Amino acid sequence: STTVLLLVLIVLLPYIPFVRKIKYGEFEAEITPEEIRKIEKKADKIPEKKQKKLTSGKTNILKNLVETEPALALAKARIEIEKRIRSLAQIYLKDKMPSNFSLTGLVRDLSENDVIDEPLEALLIDVITVANRAIHGEYVSKEDAVRLVSISNRVIEELEYVVINHALKSGKVKTISHEEVEKYVDSEYLLKTIVPYVRKPEMRTYYLNQTELDAFLEGYYETAEYIVSVERKK
Repeated sequence: STTVLLLVLIVLLPYIPFVRKIKYGEFEAEITPEEIRKIEKKADKIPEKKQKKLTSGKTNILKNLVETEPALALAKARIEIEKRIRSLAQIYLKDKMPSNFSLTGLVRDLSENDVIDEPLEALLIDVITVANRAIHGEYVSKEDAVRLVSISNRVIEELEYVVINHALKSGKVKTISHEEVEKYVDSEYLLKTIVPYVRKPEMRTYYLNQTELDAFLEGYYETAEYIVSVERKK
């Protein structure tokens, strides 16, 4: 019987990639195009912000990755969404954050505290839920994965808008001379960061010119460092 079972498996192996769903009773492990279509409709209800969004370049990376590795692209999109939700929670919720919390729970808390609006809350919960299902093995076609990553990119941009909008509220404007502009452009900067997620946390200090500082910040989301201060050298 073992030999027969192995022979059956050998015969079926070439066809496994074409199995579109797993069914057990009433449960079907497949993410359907209809589900993605409903999520797209929710995304369409969110108005485009007039203010220019500042993105980290992640959206372009995800667009390219989904063409070759759909499952990996969805996993990375889920990670990027989680990063931004946790950043918002740290800014706005602070002491209100429960000790045991889920990502969708944080989304609801952010909505209840008027950090994000209800349409974005509903969209986030759907995207996170479907992405989790895909990561845990439910079938999703490449076409639907591309559509879901496109929606995820929209969500990432919306979350970045919320983060940046919070930062801009504390901004102050002062007129300066052209000479001062040149002075800042030609200066070197003292940049301090911390690396917390290692066995022995570190504080690092860099001396960077403007070009080097721009290059560092360009890949900032790729690092596990947190900027704690930036000062211009006198």
